[in-house]
Amino acid sequence: MPSAAQKQLAASLKLVTIFAGPRGKKSAREITQAFEAPADYVKRHQAALGERNVTAPVPLLPWLAVIDALTAMKRPVSRHGVGCSS
Repeated sequence: MPSAAQKQLAASLKLVTIFAGPRGKKSAREITQAFEAPADYVKRHQAALGERNVTAPVPLLPWLAVIDALTAMKRPVSRHGVGCSS
């Protein structure tokens, strides 16, 4: 994985860890898969991704994994960022 992608993965994992704490382990695996094996991630999460018309890996796939992880933990997510009310 290129260095920039490694930095993005580390930042994404830190974000989820901040909000999820110990519950973030499962989310960390899924986010890592979205970065390292995007085709496998799409296959594994095809139902949820299909609702977004995502049927193949896309550049924003890791961000979708972060949003899904935070949503599963009932954390607010908006287009403006995590923790926003609108």
